[in-house]
Amino acid sequence: MTSLRVLLFRRGSGCWDATSRCLKLKHGFRARDLEQLELRLVLDDPSTQLDYVKAGNRVQVKLDDRTIFDGVIHERKISQSDRLECEVAAYTSLIRYERYIVYRFYQAGTRAGEIIRDLGKLIDGEIPVNLSGVEDGDSLLSPWRIENETALKVMRSVARGTSCWLRMKPCLSYLSFDGVDDYVEVPDSPSLRPTTEVTIVVWLNLRGWTSYATIVGKHYFKQDYYALTLRGAEGSMGFLTYESSTGTDVLHFTYNYYNQWKQIAAVFDDGVKQVYIDGDKIAEKTAPHTTLTPVDAPLVVGAFLDHAKYLNGTVSQVLVYNRALTDIEIQCLYQNPLAPPTDSLVLWLRFNEGSGSVVYDWSGNENHGTIYGAEWGYEVYPKYVNSMLLEFRPKVTT
Repeated sequence: MTSLRVLLFRRGSGCWDATSRCLKLKHGFRARDLEQLELRLVLDDPSTQLDYVKAGNRVQVKLDDRTIFDGVIHERKISQSDRLECEVAAYTSLIRYERYIVYRFYQAGTRAGEIIRDLGKLIDGEIPVNLSGVEDGDSLLSPWRIENETALKVMRSVARGTSCWLRMKPCLSYLSFDGVDDYVEVPDSPSLRPTTEVTIVVWLNLRGWTSYATIVGKHYFKQDYYALTLRGAEGSMGFLTYESSTGTDVLHFTYNYYNQWKQIAAVFDDGVKQVYIDGDKIAEKTAPHTTLTPVDAPLVVGAFLDHAKYLNGTVSQVLVYNRALTDIEIQCLYQNPLAPPTDSLVLWLRFNEGSGSVVYDWSGNENHGTIYGAEWGYEVYPKYVNSMLLEFRPKVTT
């Protein structure tokens, strides 16, 4: 039996599962050829629920484990009869480009896809955009000067003029590690040297087991610090922390999930260690140390380099905090990977670049990583959404 869910997110944090309060759901293409969602909701707790239906908030529709719509509330209408109801109109994140007024000059010969990619970057500070779905298309036959137009209008004009689809789809962007020699290295920095608290969050799709491969962290032979790793026995993962007088401590936990995405969060809080999978706490212990001894070595994703142990799987997002996230924060992050808490966030690798050898840090600390061998990829309509795929392609292919 299929299951349909309607989720609304308010700014900052919080998720409302409005499925049981939904009287109408209509999904399709409406005005301006934009993908649209219409909802009618009963508000039986308006003091809380009105915060979720404000213009600019995100709304998702999930069919089983697939996100089939992710967009922005554009309009709402409140009505009161025997009960309080709200009608909501939402569009995909393409509507965000309507707020950007652009001035551009494109030379003759510029490909249509170049224009779309140029404008597509405008909202990347609001929401991660993956440009891998943009094809090159035809070239301009003459120069094109654009003055005081919205980016959305320009992009739609390009799509109409080249008979192309312009779509934005919920996406999971990732890097794929082959288990042979792939990894990402983030240079050391003071922000990556917590001493009393640390939180690591990663989204992982494991294909095969490589004993002692590091998922993410600072893990070296005789020089540990903090890390999530695969252990020697298949099905056993570990959360490692290190302090010079007590040595390395490992919180072991069972992990038997293959070929499926899971969020893993590990927290060290003054000696208390906790591990969560998909927002649920599954392991806890007290370490013999309450502080960590900093190590000025790079942070690595996908490999225990000293012993050439490499991860066989895909990673879609990595976050490191120099504080302990709360249970509620981890659950909210599981529900809404696009909007992590930013307080004390020191590393945020979103993996939405889609090409190149650098994965950029969006925490503001410039802890950018260099990619060695790992390959870019993405899924549309995924379980977890960490980006939006901008798609520009011909309506008819030959």
